[in-house]
Amino acid sequence: MLFLVFGFLFPLVIAVLFFLQRLYQEMSVQAIASYQNVNQQMLQTLGSVLDSVNKYTTYPYYNSDFQSFLHRDYRTERGLLDITTDTRLYKRYVHEQILRYNSKISTAVLFNTTSDTRFVGGYYPDEDVMRALDRTMSRLQDANAADGTTVTFQGLDRYRATYIASARPIFDPADRRYLGYFCLIINAQELNETFRHQRQNGVRRYILDQNMKIVYDSGGERIGLTADGPLAAFAAMETDYKQQMLDGQHMALLKSVSEPTGWRVVTFVNSDLLFEDVRKRQQNLTLILMAMLLAAIGAAIWFAVSISRPINRLRHVIASNVEKRFRTLVPVTSNDEVGDLAHSFNQMQEEMKQLLSQVVAQERAKRTAEIHALQAQINPHFLYNTLNTIKWMANMQCADNIGEATASLIYMLRYASSMQGDLVTIRDELQFVEKYLSLMQLRYCDRFDVRFDIEEEALDGLSLRFLLQPFVENAIFHGFQGNEAANLLTIGARVDRQDLILTVEDNGVGMTDRQLMHIQADDLHREGFNSIGIRNVMERIKLHYDDRYGVVLSSGPMRGTRVVINLPMETNKAGR
Repeated sequence: MLFLVFGFLFPLVIAVLFFLQRLYQEMSVQAIASYQNVNQQMLQTLGSVLDSVNKYTTYPYYNSDFQSFLHRDYRTERGLLDITTDTRLYKRYVHEQILRYNSKISTAVLFNTTSDTRFVGGYYPDEDVMRALDRTMSRLQDANAADGTTVTFQGLDRYRATYIASARPIFDPADRRYLGYFCLIINAQELNETFRHQRQNGVRRYILDQNMKIVYDSGGERIGLTADGPLAAFAAMETDYKQQMLDGQHMALLKSVSEPTGWRVVTFVNSDLLFEDVRKRQQNLTLILMAMLLAAIGAAIWFAVSISRPINRLRHVIASNVEKRFRTLVPVTSNDEVGDLAHSFNQMQEEMKQLLSQVVAQERAKRTAEIHALQAQINPHFLYNTLNTIKWMANMQCADNIGEATASLIYMLRYASSMQGDLVTIRDELQFVEKYLSLMQLRYCDRFDVRFDIEEEALDGLSLRFLLQPFVENAIFHGFQGNEAANLLTIGARVDRQDLILTVEDNGVGMTDRQLMHIQADDLHREGFNSIGIRNVMERIKLHYDDRYGVVLSSGPMRGTRVVINLPMETNKAGR
């Protein structure tokens, strides 16, 4: 134990202390570089925003209507009428071609120097902004039309809101005559949203334009003002990094400059925060050294614990595998008794998984057999021939109603006995329900009306057989029983995103909350309910689909009953 302490840990502590100072220096350099990278990213982001705006200033050269706006003299009597039409067309172009594709641009101004006419699209700036724009652009009237001159400047409006404008003088391509200018204005507050993710505690960032005006302030207090004091002094220096005392705090000053525009990003960082990560590393290393010293004292305890640890690990894995249904094998890390025990458990686990698979398969087969047995209750084929004979005899004796009812029943029997897959189209299911309803109309002498609300898209959807008939039957036998009002049954089918929604709704006597509770609790054995059919529908949906799908019933006394069946929308499967 003494050899472990003095022969290994003590030299290791000395080595760690030696490299700790080196680590502090390297971390300081990395921290400064990270803040400089943020400055560069902000400059690149700002440059991309301004470049995007500058590209849109060439729009008048490619739009013939804008050219006509700049050439037209609006001082004539006809001009007063034209300016209204042209303004409406201009605003539409601006919204559809510029503002829609660049959310940073708030205003687009086109100025016709021939008749001193100004077109404004988007947010209308105040007159202070317009006068500043006119003063700035008046200096570019004699610029060469081929050099693509643009000017970017910023200022404050009467509400102290900062704006950034990018303007381009427009010249006639034929004779280079000055026609006016096209200006796009950005609300500087948009930069706050753009750089919001760059805000950090103890860090103050500024963006200065070429005239040392503050375009962006992470604190939001000095936007639009001219930089002064330590900010202006450091922004004018050639160095990109400096340590300085400000207001009694050690501050790190960092700067990045955009060479093409002269704009710069200046960052003030509290040095204590700048090297916070380094201090944390020092604290962590100190804790590590203490832990290493304590490790020597606890080595004996560790050796004792290491003997029982594999057994505890095996017990923990076995307990967790029971919850996970034996999906994870126990790692065999040794060839001793513990390893043999883990190997035996893995073998037992594989046998249990096979047994569970067999049980699940048997249960699924049992459910399938129950469904097929239910469908086979009306399956005997000899009924077809008998009923078909009855139909022809009824037709020969001019008993049309009997023939019609027999034809509907034949269709229903044939539909029920067609066992080619579990899924059918909604079109076939609705046709089956229509045949069933025709029989019920004959039985009840048209005492109820039926309305179908079917979307065309839903007809090609697939569903399980016999989903609608049990609910239609209950609506007729129970919902309309004792109802004095006009009985109406509504059957609907629609597609909602990826779901197929089937509805059966009646305006009958409805049910109480207690009756609904009995239905949801599988207590359906009261007179008037097709309990077998309803339970069959619910169980079949559970077997074929996941828990997102099923049946929802809503009702109230004398308010009718509404049944909503939610299924996945499928069209490309013949069956399951």
